[in-house]
Amino acid sequence: MAPLPGRVNYLLGRDPQQWRRGVPTYGRVQLDQVYPGIDAVLYGRRSQLEYDFVVAPHADASAIRLRFEGGRSVRLDRNCDVLISTSSGVIRQRRPLSYQRIAGKRRLVTSRYSIDKAGSVRVELGRYDPSQPLVIDPVLPFYATYVGGSAAMSPGTSPSTAQATPT
Repeated sequence: MAPLPGRVNYLLGRDPQQWRRGVPTYGRVQLDQVYPGIDAVLYGRRSQLEYDFVVAPHADASAIRLRFEGGRSVRLDRNCDVLISTSSGVIRQRRPLSYQRIAGKRRLVTSRYSIDKAGSVRVELGRYDPSQPLVIDPVLPFYATYVGGSAAMSPGTSPSTAQATPT
């Protein structure tokens, strides 16, 4: 985790017993073992929520599957970006950038999304060294206007009308 210097207060409702003061904030949060051997790291960059899947050596990256609950439809465009149709419009999750750090250098790994027969979004990977950690870095253009009260944040979330959950 990467604590930020500020603290926030949540003064919701009329009952002061339910208020939360001095809540710490973080620039980066790690969720361990969202799949066996795979962590999720959530962080903000340039007004976007980003998350990475960090695949440990010899872990099975094919275990990563996302379902978008509440979306009217989920499909891929010609760039293999995921398009989630919601009552509020279309949300785009861009094709992931995947890489490994080997001998201090970043080595790109070919990756793209696919949708399986059950409707889960999967990540398909090209050749990589399974003895080294692998980072799968999707980008969800999720601007700050979506965050204020209309979204529940978890790995890969979008406005609450189409929340993604690891399956």
